[in-house]
Amino acid sequence: MTRTKKLILVVAIATIVLLYAVVNHLKQDTTNAITNPTEFPTTLDDALISAVNKWPIFRNEKYGFEVRYPVGWEINVSKQTDLENLYFSFINKGTEIVDLGVFKGTIAADVLDRIFPRPEVKNLVINGINMLNLSDTDYDIYFEKDGLVYYFTKSMFAQEEDRKNIKTILSTFRFLKRKPLF
Repeated sequence: MTRTKKLILVVAIATIVLLYAVVNHLKQDTTNAITNPTEFPTTLDDALISAVNKWPIFRNEKYGFEVRYPVGWEINVSKQTDLENLYFSFINKGTEIVDLGVFKGTIAADVLDRIFPRPEVKNLVINGINMLNLSDTDYDIYFEKDGLVYYFTKSMFAQEEDRKNIKTILSTFRFLKRKPLF
């Protein structure tokens, strides 16, 4: 075997070993994130709790959840009636700030396996709901229940001053007590 062929063989073997290690590490990170959740870092002072209790509630019986949003904000629900998905935006003064969507599927098959490069996965617990954060921000959150994936993401139009409202909106998300429709 020539020296060039030996070098190519060594590089190929090293590449395979490295790829195996990276894939194994990603699987381990996802497993650890799912089995070792951390609490969502939201602390609401008494004044904010009082204000949030006065916020309007968006409730969706079909998908079994409710979420509060600030007074003066609007909800824009997608008019796509041919889909069995739900997508809506929270709008403040005409600007889309944060979005919430629901679709049939699983996070593993319909989200994680379709993202490349695979994001760092962090597990959060919000109101007793295990949620996955798939980015280095607090605003790319996925969670699932009864064969549905729920996702919560910040709009590209949101500003730094919207952070507190975005976190507070997410902290008000609750599943309704009912049997799933699907």
